[in-house]
Order: sequence, then structure tokens, then C-alpha cells
Amino acid sequence: MKRFLLVLALGWCVGYSQAQTVDDLYRYLSTSTIGSARLTGLGQAGGALKGDLSSIQINPAAAALFDYGAFSLSSSLTNENNRSKTGEFGDNASKLSLNLNQASGLLVFVSDTSPWNKVTLGFSYDQTALYNQKIRAGGIAEQGIDQYYLGFAEGNNYIDLLPFDNELIEDAYRRIGSDYGYGAQQGFLGIYSGLIAHDELGYYSSVDYSNVLQLYRNTVKGAIGRFILHSAASYKDHIFLGASLGIHDLRYERYSYLNDEGYLGSNSSATESRFDNYLFTTGLGASLQLGILLKLSKAIVFGSSYTSPTWYTMNDQTAQSVSSNAALEDLSFINFSQLNFYEDYQMKLPSSISFNLAVTPAENFNIVADYRRENFGDAQLLPNTNAAFASENQTMKATYSTVERFSLGTEFQKENRIIRFGYMTQSVPAIGGSLGARTAISTGIGFKQSSSQFDVGLRHEVSDENVFFFDALLPNAAIVKRSTLRLVATYTFSL
Repeated sequence: MKRFLLVLALGWCVGYSQAQTVDDLYRYLSTSTIGSARLTGLGQAGGALKGDLSSIQINPAAAALFDYGAFSLSSSLTNENNRSKTGEFGDNASKLSLNLNQASGLLVFVSDTSPWNKVTLGFSYDQTALYNQKIRAGGIAEQGIDQYYLGFAEGNNYIDLLPFDNELIEDAYRRIGSDYGYGAQQGFLGIYSGLIAHDELGYYSSVDYSNVLQLYRNTVKGAIGRFILHSAASYKDHIFLGASLGIHDLRYERYSYLNDEGYLGSNSSATESRFDNYLFTTGLGASLQLGILLKLSKAIVFGSSYTSPTWYTMNDQTAQSVSSNAALEDLSFINFSQLNFYEDYQMKLPSSISFNLAVTPAENFNIVADYRRENFGDAQLLPNTNAAFASENQTMKATYSTVERFSLGTEFQKENRIIRFGYMTQSVPAIGGSLGARTAISTGIGFKQSSSQFDVGLRHEVSDENVFFFDALLPNAAIVKRSTLRLVATYTFSL
């Protein structure tokens, strides 16, 4: 199948065309280490933090801060609530999930004879993204789904959108998509749903309305997991160097549907329609991370880490279903059992740099801070020699800017009890936009007993985002206020 079909297919469940591929890239960019309960309670700040295995995900040099080997395991309970607003219409949806989000192990080798007095070797798994959302939205729109089909049909020969003699309609659907592209396939659906038609003057809408009531539903599940092998070394307990190799496993599944109600008039072939879409995406990626920490004094550790671009090989499968009270009866055979398969393609997510600080102003009192900088506009679909991919990459660069994330946390320990507080803020990712900024507050507690430690962290994050019903042809959208409440529990055992 032609590679440019991928670009169109990537985004059609939130926005069904090529232009919305930018939104699909954005969802993979909006990631951060979920980490341990300690990291959660500290607002995700911890690149220079001693004694937490999730810190290695932020700065691999943090492994050299350990005095002893350790193992930890974390589980998270996440509730995401999405409150949508479309004009005067509002709706609310939430989803709860339980996950094993972090597992890490570290071995520490100590030398009494070399200035490189410590070397560590470890393995970690951590979720960097959890897709667990439901969105319900609706509102009055001036353009309906017929305009979506019409926009894709135009430019295609009408004869190319028709089945062969004695060809099953589901076979024609797959063949047209393979031979003539995603746009032709959507035009085919529009014709046989009875929402558009063709005459000697060209394609035209078969329904009449001044506005329509649109109802949108979207359910998403999946995650990005990162497996890393890491090593670090300590030079005289003052300079700490670390490196890690990350393997990223991406799994994303999305189901959505859009109802149109309110087609009126004698020129309307139908009074309502429904468009269902399914997308299943998998990806396997790799990245490299380098880090350094400097112990400036007994009370201050400062450092930085660099994460290379993440190179993914991606694969998509899609399915669709269309219905209306003017549709050809056989159109029901085009359903979620008719999968579209696409060629593998590549995706590059941008590099990032972070700065990390840990201050211990008094015994058993820590303050940690992280600053991260990443240019979302550098995300790319590859190869860039492909004209459609190149167009998407230019759109990405023109749409998204450099994103800055700042995290701050503090913890206080008394005897074997620990209490933590944290805060995180992330800047608006879109150039000239006002949506997409994220803020979070967090707290947590911990208990130490001999070589074991048990921690609980609670984090609440909010953001406002635009969720499109269609593609750029029909930019109908809802403002969605996302509210994520996450409870993380971690058990750590020191050797």
C-alpha cells in the first residue's frame, strides 16, 4: 500500500485526515516518567536524588549515588476525568486503571584502591505514558460529516470509487484504499452511505441542513513502556557519570464514533448518520541517555542529562463503519472485521536536555528540582523524502514550540517516617496557543524499616486541550479539561 496512506490514516479517529497527524505525534510527545511513589510525591523531580531507582530514568548518573544495591517495584491506580465543552454543550467521562508501572534493580561494585571508587549496573522498566481516556462531547456544528466525505472525494475519478461487477462491497472498500488511497476510500464510504453523490458537474452533498447536532465518543487505551540498561561510575564520590540504553514499547488503541443528527429538507437523502473508527498502533523504539552529576558540597548536588532522539518503527491497523438511513444495505459488511493494514514507517521524537539539583539544607531534609527542555516541533515522520511526510513535518515545526517543564519537591524524614510535597508545571506546546499547559501538585509518605522501604505518592494533574471531531477540512472541536489523579505505591529493598 502506498506509504502516504499512513499519514492520512494515523489521525482519523481524533481528526480523520493528514493534517491531524500532528495531533498523533503530539500524543507520543506528551510523556514523562511515572516512576516510584517517592518520585510521585516529589512532583517528578529527582534527577539528582539519592536512593531512588526512578531517578535513573531522569539522569542515569543518579545510579552512582547509591551506596548499596537495591530493587524496587511500583504499582499505580489512575483515574482520568475528561470534561468537554463544545459551545453551550458539556459532557463528562472518566476511566480507572490499575498498572504495574515500574520495576528496577541495581548492583553496586565498590573499589577501595581506585579513584573510580564505585561502578553500578542495572536494569529498569518504567511507563512513560499511560493512555487511559474516555471523552464524550457534542454540540451544534455548521458542517456535518457529508463535508468530510466530500472533501476527500473531490479530485478522484468517480469511476474509481465504484465496485467492479460482482465485487463484494467490503472487497471494493479494501481495493480502492489500496489502489487509489485513503481519500478515495473515504469518498467511496460517502457515496454508499448516501451522504454524497456525483453528476456531470462533480461531487455534491445529498443532505441539507443549516446546522447539525454532533455527538462524539472516544475511548483510548495503551501505554509506552521503556526498558533500560544503565551503568554509572563515581569518581572520588564527587563526579558521577552515567549512561543508559532505552528500548521503548508503544501500544495504542483507539475507538471513536461521531453521530450527525438534523439533516432536513426535501433535498436530504438521510436524517442522520454515524461514523465509527478504530485505530491500533504499535511501535518499537530506541534511545540513548547520558548524564553527569557533581557533588559541589556535602549539601548540594547538581547535574545535567541529555536524551537522544527516540527512533521508532511504527505499524498501524485501521477499521471503519458507516451507517445512515439512506445507506446501501450491503454497507453493513464494511465493519471492524475489515482491517486496513499499512506498511511500517519511522517516527523520530526529539531529543531533550535536563538540569537537576538536590539540596540538603539540614539533616533528613531534602529539596530537589528538575528543569527539562524539549522542542516538540522537531518530531518527524520518516523518510522526509516522502512528500506527504515532509508536509506533515513542516506542519509540526510550524505548530509546536519548545516545551519547558519545571518540577520541585521537598521531603522531610523523622525517625522512620517521611513526608513529601511536590509541584510540576509545563509550558504551552503550541506556537501562539493557549492550550496544552500542564500543572500538577503531589504529596506522599514513606516508611523505612531496616533494609525495606514502603512509599505512597498521590499526584493530581490538570490540562486543557483541543480534541478534534474531524480533520482540518472540518475543524469542529471540543475544549477538554483533563484531570488525572494517580496513586502510586512502591516497595524498595536494599541489599
